[in-house]
Parts: sequence; structure tokens; C-alpha cells
Amino acid sequence: MWIHFNSAAEIVDRPLQHIPSQNIAQSRAPKLLSKKRIKASIQSHVEIIDALKAREPDAAHDAMLRHLVEIEKN
Repeated sequence: MWIHFNSAAEIVDRPLQHIPSQNIAQSRAPKLLSKKRIKASIQSHVEIIDALKAREPDAAHDAMLRHLVEIEKN
């Protein structure tokens, strides 16, 4: 199900309930703290923030999902 937001700020206010807590814990795993992974993570966060600033909730959502996929791959 796709949720449409009235503003980009609503994305920040909604909890990410569909993300298993184990994935969040793994995001701090030592193997994800390499310089390459840190750089990729920062780039992902910049994309998410840019989309939020541009009030583009679909782009922010897509950037967040891409970031989570990258975490899962590692």
C-alpha cells in the first residue's frame, strides 16, 4: 500500500514500522563502518534530506528504501 503525504515533513513524523528492528541494529555493525560504507551512507542521507527539502515525498521515500537495501546487502 502506498501512502501519500501532504508534505515532506510528514515523512519524518511517521515511524518506520515496516523496518525490522534487527536491521536497524545491524546498521551499526562493524562491517558497515568501513570508509566506503560510511561514504555511501552519507550520500544516501544527503539524497533523503534533499528530497525532503524539495518537498518531494516520493523521492524521499525512494531514497530511504534504496538506503535500506544497501544496508541489507552488507
